[in-house]
Amino acid sequence: MQDLTGNSFFEEFKHNTGCVLDYCVLKSDLEYKAEESHKEAAIFAMQKWQKDLKEKYDLDISFDASKMKAHVIDSKEFFEVMSKNDDRYKCSYQYLFLNPPHGSSLTIEDFNHINNMLFPNGYDCLEIYDWSTDWSDYFEDGLEWWGARCVSIYDKSLNRFIVIGASATD
Repeated sequence: MQDLTGNSFFEEFKHNTGCVLDYCVLKSDLEYKAEESHKEAAIFAMQKWQKDLKEKYDLDISFDASKMKAHVIDSKEFFEVMSKNDDRYKCSYQYLFLNPPHGSSLTIEDFNHINNMLFPNGYDCLEIYDWSTDWSDYFEDGLEWWGARCVSIYDKSLNRFIVIGASATD
C-alpha cells in the first residue's frame, strides 16, 4: 500500500474546521481481492493513525487484526443518511462528520466538498466495508459517548482506497 493522503491538506482541513475524523487515502499495487484488500487498507490506516497519535500526543494504541469483522454497505446509505443511533458504532458518517463532541463550524457544504474531492467520479463505483470497532483501542474514546467507526472504501474507477476512522469523546 502507498499512502496518498497528502497530510498537509487533511491536517489543515482538520485544524481549520474542527473535523475529528481521520482519513487515509491509499493506492495498492497488489491485485484487488475484495475483503482481503479492504482489511489490508484498514490495517495500513490504523498503523498510520497509531504512529500519528504517538508523535502528537505520546499516546500508544494497539490493534488485533484477527478480531476484525466487516460487512458491505450500500454507498447511497453511507453518504446520505444523517442519524445518531443508540448503538454508538452505528452513527452515520454524515452525523460523525458534522457533529463532533466539542462542536465545529462544519456544514453540509463542507461534507459534500470533502467527499467530492475524495470521490470525484461519484458514489456508484464505490465498494464500502464497515468494520467492527472491537479490534483496536483507537475506538475506545468514541465508544464512551460520541461514536466510533471504521470504514474502508474502494473506488473502482480510481483503483484506490479511502479509510475513514472516527473516535472521539467529550
